[in-house]
Amino acid sequence: MEILEDGKVIYAELEFMEKALSMLKEVRKKMG
Repeated sequence: MEILEDGKVIYAELEFMEKALSMLKEVRKKMG
């Protein structure tokens, strides 16, 4: 069960990083 929880946390972090990256790209488009 602990392994499953760790997997969920890692997945959530990956998803968050992906969203952050897409947001950065949008900001760069607006600034560029």
